[in-house]
Amino acid sequence: MGELEVFSNHLKTKLRLNTVLRLMDVISEGIISFSSGQINWVNHAFTSLTGYNYDEVVGRKFSNLKLAQLTDEQLVEVEESLIKTGKWRGNVQVQRKDGSAFYCQLAVNSLHNEAGFLEHSVAIFTDITGEEKFKQEQLRLQELSAAIQKSASLSAMSAGMVHEITQPLNSIKMIILGLLYWRDDSNCAGTEELYEKLGEAAREIGRIEEIIRHMRSFATLSREPEFEECNINGSIARIMKILSQQLSARGIKCISELTENLPAINANLNRLDAVLINLLTNAMQALDQVEHNKKELICRTFLEERYVVMQIIDNGIGIDERILDCIFEPFVTTKAPHQGMGLGLSVVHNVITRMGGKVAASNNEDRGATFTIKLPAFL
Repeated sequence: MGELEVFSNHLKTKLRLNTVLRLMDVISEGIISFSSGQINWVNHAFTSLTGYNYDEVVGRKFSNLKLAQLTDEQLVEVEESLIKTGKWRGNVQVQRKDGSAFYCQLAVNSLHNEAGFLEHSVAIFTDITGEEKFKQEQLRLQELSAAIQKSASLSAMSAGMVHEITQPLNSIKMIILGLLYWRDDSNCAGTEELYEKLGEAAREIGRIEEIIRHMRSFATLSREPEFEECNINGSIARIMKILSQQLSARGIKCISELTENLPAINANLNRLDAVLINLLTNAMQALDQVEHNKKELICRTFLEERYVVMQIIDNGIGIDERILDCIFEPFVTTKAPHQGMGLGLSVVHNVITRMGGKVAASNNEDRGATFTIKLPAFL
């Protein structure tokens, strides 16, 4: 090969390289090329993203810039991934020259020569600050909606709780009045009778303590709930008892069609109770809007393949077809403003999904609606 041909090939290679560099200089992602840890080229987008100019970074060690704020776990992950596959990708926080930070997706690729030795590495920075802020806002809204729904559920429970606590309080009152009567009467009760009455009072106080304990645990739902084996029929029976006064006052007949000996489910009991209260409250509100005198609410459970299925069925007004497909999205509602913000069903969806389950809504053929929840069974 003559010198002229060698020079020509070298010139073509240089022209191709310059073309590639110009193309890389106009794309929106920031790019760094470095070898042996030392930066040898950056594109225009990188300088715009970070505030560093070309001369400030070229020739410096990549690690000395402290651009990507990687945790110790991420550093180990990057090293292992580059050794095994020659590339790594992840979301990191990047610090600008002025000290401010932004979120980006960082992709690192290693280029090896024919002998297998590392020659160059390329890091590509894609600004995802908007996406990260959107995710954080979504998380904040989910936490807010859960708090609002918890407050609404506690409000729905309060009337039933008052009734539940009033009963044992009345029993305790009658026991105490009886003891006072015996004290004033010449024919006083014997020691055994006295102890028996005190035992009855203690049992009634225990009932009140159990109710208060349940309310307290419900009011302090943690962000990361603990899961345990739960009996879904037991949860339904407990919540139906709490809401029984409200159902009766509204003239609603409640029918339980609970399959016996169902397998347990893996759930958080308090959050499962919150789901039940939400769905039953919605059903009661739907039945409030109908005029017929045969208002019915059916709670049904059964086993379907590997799922324990629960259905809440009412013969109320049904669900507006316009929102049926998006009813579990936040702020979707047809209720009046004073009746809710449309957050309850989105919370139900989030809770059931985190338990590994599914939730669906449908209109009945005649009237009313059905909400179906499927949760994995312990088989």
